[in-house]
Parts: sequence; C-alpha cells; structure tokens
Amino acid sequence: MDQATQATTPTAPTQSPERTAYKRASATTEGILDQLTALPRSVEICAEFAGGYGARLHFGSGITAARGVLEVAGITGTEPTRDTSAQGLGIYLELHATVEGISLVARALLDRAEADQLLQQTPEPAAEETAPVAPPVPLGSSVLAQARAVTPIAPAGGVQ
Repeated sequence: MDQATQATTPTAPTQSPERTAYKRASATTEGILDQLTALPRSVEICAEFAGGYGARLHFGSGITAARGVLEVAGITGTEPTRDTSAQGLGIYLELHATVEGISLVARALLDRAEADQLLQQTPEPAAEETAPVAPPVPLGSSVLAQARAVTPIAPAGGVQ
C-alpha cells in the first residue's frame, strides 16, 4: 500500500463577504460591550437593507437601562433622542450611530417622568396645550341668550 511521503498543509476555507461582514459587526459590537458597565438585555447582529450587518442593543426599561444607552452615547459620541412612537408604552430613549462603518442602534424604554429626570429636560408642550384660550362670555351677554328656543315638532303620523 502506498503512503504519502509529504506532509499536507490544510488550507483555510475562504469566507464569503457576508460572513466577513457579520464577523466585523460582531467584533465591533463586542468592543463596545467591553466598555459598558450596564449591559443590554439582548444584542442583535442583523443584516441591513443597504447591505452589510449592523447591531442593535436592547437595554430594557427603566432608568438603569437608559443609563446603558447614555454610556453607548458617550462611547460613540452621539446624542440620544426621544422616540414617542411606542403609543402608550412609554418613551424610547435611543441613539443611532455608525461605528467603524457598522450601523448601531441602542434603546431603552422609559415613562415620561423617567425620561425627563434622566435627560433633565421637559419636552415642548403639545400644540393643543399652547393654543390661546378665549375668556368666558357671561351668558346674559351671549348671542345664544338672546335667541328664541326652538320647539321640536313631532313627526307626522305620531311616530316617535
């Protein structure tokens, strides 16, 4: 039986561009996580519509969770924003950043008081709260006070 006399060196399989992009997003995200004191509840590495991969850091709810978003903001040099689209659930404190070419989103859910406390700001009042209110008109000088009462007429046939 013949045996090979030369040692063979295994060759590394070539990685697809998608796998390379995924690993890059994962490594970049890991570098951010290593700097945090408040860890997210979940981390998601996901394909982006524009191509490549991005990361989403979900910190959960409450002040402690939101402080995690603020830590990410400090690391990435971005400013978090309020997103009120949760419709009754609360206010998302979130940020969108690009770190080493990787799209990054970090978010936490707060109620309005927590968001105000954490960000030390009060949002602009809603438009209906700022509309000027006309002073009340005394009933005696109202046009309605001078109008004659309208008596309802019963329909024909006595049907009510």
